[in-house]
Amino acid sequence: DREVESEEKSLDVHKYGCVMALIPDPVASRIQAFGRRIWDSHLAEEGRVRQSHVTLKYGFTDSSRETLKRVKEFFSSVKPFIVKLVKLSLFKGNDEGDVLKVDIESKELRRLNAQITKAFPCYDKYPSYIPHLTIAYLLPSNSDGYAAFKPEFIGSEVIIDKLEWAGANGVREIIQLGQTPILPSMGRKVMSAYNETSGGALVGAPRQYRKKIKEQNQLKMV
Repeated sequence: DREVESEEKSLDVHKYGCVMALIPDPVASRIQAFGRRIWDSHLAEEGRVRQSHVTLKYGFTDSSRETLKRVKEFFSSVKPFIVKLVKLSLFKGNDEGDVLKVDIESKELRRLNAQITKAFPCYDKYPSYIPHLTIAYLLPSNSDGYAAFKPEFIGSEVIIDKLEWAGANGVREIIQLGQTPILPSMGRKVMSAYNETSGGALVGAPRQYRKKIKEQNQLKMV
């Protein structure tokens, strides 16, 4: 059986509550632009996903105000973190059509998913969490060609600083993460100083941050 965290099929109607990591601009706009390039005649009934996001956890069996309060408390100490958009691929064999998705690489997403699963009552149809970003639902006869593309956003690393709660009762709320980002060792790439105008993209950091990251990496090597 395919092991995948079930994702809501519509941003408007949910059987269960969910928490989504929102992809920031300009990367989100590029993903949406790529989705619009898909021919309408190649789309399954569910069509394109209107919001670029990665489902962090789907399956909350309770969408009450108390649950939302607890979810917000859970994330109150979580800082912005990095995710990488690795490649396009497909989930095949779905009743709704083949799912065109971006594979996401993020240890923090996996860690948070595991912690939420332990902390909240959730319905889990599949045993494994596979972070991904759904672009569209395609007719099986046309899906393979789209998965072969490598759009410009593939390989991007972005900072996730906003989540969204979407309850089964229709209640939606943005959850803002803390203002100090995680500073990992990133090889030749270094993260920018966190800035609301940065759009979440990783760019060359100011000199003082490059020095700080270099010192951190030196300490790890000792």
